[in-house]
Amino acid sequence: MTEGAQVQPDREPFEAIDPKLTVFALANGMDLAKDEGSRRLSWFTGGLERGLRIESLAGDSFVVTAMAWRINAPDDVTDAPVSDDVALADLTATLERAIDAANALRP
Repeated sequence: MTEGAQVQPDREPFEAIDPKLTVFALANGMDLAKDEGSRRLSWFTGGLERGLRIESLAGDSFVVTAMAWRINAPDDVTDAPVSDDVALADLTATLERAIDAANALRP
């Protein structure tokens, strides 16, 4: 899949980015969780679990949020918006920046 690939209107919004997220997760030692309305990349560092939530907007843009929580306390999340209108072509670069944002959070 190329960086500039477009989401087709009749397709599920994550169909276009799931392969990209899978590769990104593997390359960065992350887990990828798939929910109906979002995707979450997560990892463990600095004594905390951290994550990036990716939610679909209309069309081919996405919202990316950085998160951090104590181990075994996923309901007590500290989060910070990274970007609220990420185009598919910019997703990988935004996720790379978002890792730093998530690693800086302290719950």
